[in-house]
Amino acid sequence: GGRPMHDSRTCTLRIAGLPRDMPVDRLREELGQLASTHGNVRRVVVNILDNKREGVVTFDEPGMADNARRKMHKSYFFEHPLDVELDLNAGMSSAIGDRDRGGGGGYAKVAERDRGGKTLDLIEEMDDALATCRLSISDLHPSVQDAEVERVLKPYGAIESIYIRRDSFSAGCTADVKLRSLTSSVRAKRELDGTTLLRGLGGRAPRVEFRMGPPCNELWVGSVHGSVTEQVVKSRFEEFGKVLGVRILRGSKSSHVSFDTTAMAEKAARGMRGRMLGTSNWRLKIDFWERGGERVERGGGGMWNAAPPP
Repeated sequence: GGRPMHDSRTCTLRIAGLPRDMPVDRLREELGQLASTHGNVRRVVVNILDNKREGVVTFDEPGMADNARRKMHKSYFFEHPLDVELDLNAGMSSAIGDRDRGGGGGYAKVAERDRGGKTLDLIEEMDDALATCRLSISDLHPSVQDAEVERVLKPYGAIESIYIRRDSFSAGCTADVKLRSLTSSVRAKRELDGTTLLRGLGGRAPRVEFRMGPPCNELWVGSVHGSVTEQVVKSRFEEFGKVLGVRILRGSKSSHVSFDTTAMAEKAARGMRGRMLGTSNWRLKIDFWERGGERVERGGGGMWNAAPPP
């Protein structure tokens, strides 16, 4: 009985039993976040073999891989028991190769190519401290309308609002878009920045950047690990002023933090962006949160609101 002892000189795990109904991008992200609780992850790949998904996760060090195997094997991942084994054929070459190429920072780097040959770095980009659910798409043609922006952004996920700002000085315009999820925003920025799917000013490709909402006394805090409690969030954010309340949204790995004043919230946003909570190495994303999803902006252009934020 019992599992055999392994010669743990490998940094790589092979993981079976993954859910089949989850989009591959999200599966890769969730698997990377789970693995990162057990060590520094260098690479995450999801292979599809005969309608089954297999994850391949490479850590910085063999000890991290061995620890992750012990903790993750037979554990439940979205109600699916995982079958986790050390990949003894991989050796240490994967991690060494990534390190020699300058990989690092954050909890994971995905090095996989889609059918078009474009490198997918979703997990690395999810660890970008500047990432929010909001995008600013600038250098758009002045005739661009809300419906056109919606058509291009809709494949990435639910859209909460679109606001077109007309710039009389440059003759162009900027679209401020808020998506429902951080994953949707990161994917949209990665795939749309520098492309001509939206009409640009003077034939140029529009620029897509993360942005924050207008300052208020409430913050949205993203990348909150499941091990983090409301008390941990409160104690860290109280360093910047009086906290009126904290609410953790487990399903979206985020939290709302309410301050006594807007100035306190602004100070906390500057101080906590990119920081880590508890024992997790997930970098926090910070944005201002408007209750009910409504906001008023002026400057010309249109705006529509979909469902309010969860």
